[in-house]
Amino acid sequence: AIGELSDKSELFSAPILKRWQSGFFDFGLDCEKVVSQITLYSKTKIRLTVKSETEQKSINFLASKKPQTMPIGIKGNAFTFIIDCKTPNSNISRMKITYEYFRD
Repeated sequence: AIGELSDKSELFSAPILKRWQSGFFDFGLDCEKVVSQITLYSKTKIRLTVKSETEQKSINFLASKKPQTMPIGIKGNAFTFIIDCKTPNSNISRMKITYEYFRD
């Protein structure tokens, strides 16, 4: 089969998985934190996974023209965020991470 390179995120008209993963980061604080919620805009269905050194949680966001906020509740010192999407022409933006921390 002959293919053509494009920006559609498809392989011979079949959607392919796209993944964005951040590095682990600690928000500049050396203490235990809780990522309590995440707000973002997504014009397509996506799956967001939040991982710490000890636990992880995955949440589905649906396509919406409005911001969506989902509870997370993951404890840890450092976190990574992974976004998976199969829909072509995905548009995910303005992610806001709400977290809490306590100092001794």
